[in-house]
Amino acid sequence: MEEKKDILFFSIFRSLVLKQSIFRFIDNHKRKYVNYVRWVQGKDIIANGGVAMIQNYTFNWDFLQHYVPKMMDEIVRHDANAVITKYCLRKHVTVETVKSLLAALPDKLQFRPINSRFMHDLCVVSGNLEMVQFFSSLESIKMYFWCDVRTMDDASRYGKLSIVKYLHFNRSEGCSPEAMVGALMNGHLEVVRFLLDHRPESYTNAAMTKACGSGHFEIVKLFHDRNLTCTKLAMDAAATSGHLNIVKFLHFNRSEGATTNAMDSAAACGNLDVVRFLHFNRTEGATVKALSNAILVNRNEMVSFLHHNRSEGHNINIKQLPQTIQPPSFKLLLQILDQPKVPETPPSNSQQPQHINNK
Repeated sequence: MEEKKDILFFSIFRSLVLKQSIFRFIDNHKRKYVNYVRWVQGKDIIANGGVAMIQNYTFNWDFLQHYVPKMMDEIVRHDANAVITKYCLRKHVTVETVKSLLAALPDKLQFRPINSRFMHDLCVVSGNLEMVQFFSSLESIKMYFWCDVRTMDDASRYGKLSIVKYLHFNRSEGCSPEAMVGALMNGHLEVVRFLLDHRPESYTNAAMTKACGSGHFEIVKLFHDRNLTCTKLAMDAAATSGHLNIVKFLHFNRSEGATTNAMDSAAACGNLDVVRFLHFNRTEGATVKALSNAILVNRNEMVSFLHHNRSEGHNINIKQLPQTIQPPSFKLLLQILDQPKVPETPPSNSQQPQHINNK
């Protein structure tokens, strides 16, 4: 079921109209966010002072040592644990500064992270291996310093290889298949290699499907080199997304094949080169969805190819089409469907093997 959802995602994302709408929304959202970004001068930070100087900025101890002793009462009043926890999760924080902050706390106070996900956030949000190692060594907070499989999953997704290695060699929680999927979807090839070598539980057939649908050819070849399994949905995903090089690679190097959804989805997404290859090289064929969807989304070149070369036909009520298709295109569409079928001649090199180094 999960892999079929992936195919649906790739189908939607290949739609030009939907894709433009999605990215327009993201761009507008980003513009609204940027409007809130302001530069703050150092003198203003000092003038305002207070705990914000620690928890909202990444100053090192050379700077903070002049102010922390003066505002220790305020730090304690605002919950020193909360202030230091927030500081530790900021990027570019150094262990030396954290050690100095902890040493500056009153004797009666002992640092306790306020967040039970402190270990997870250190690994994923800050990605600071040195900080992770430091806090892991403190006996006083070990009972607060735990994580689960999501920690390695998220570190893999963000490509934090050093953190992934640390968790593997020093922790026992392990990971889930989400670690592999997250790493490959973001193109973190070295993380994928490490997981394959050390965390075999992270690979499932869904990983190959994701890699094929996302166009990560190097990762597809890596999985193939390791003799890892996949399903027909791998080629379906590659066809849906228009990755002809991956479709060819799977065709010439693997035996799982595809389903009729490969040509159906490729046709709906306008991947004519993929449809041609599947037609001349594969036997799964298509269903009425191929031509029907091509007609509905007004892909005349695709309609012409399917009309002349395939026999599945369509289930569209032609009389209702003018409601969704502009008159000039509709007239051309009718002309195409009225033409006598003249099949294309198969390319002479259509069955040439595409070996593992195919790009």
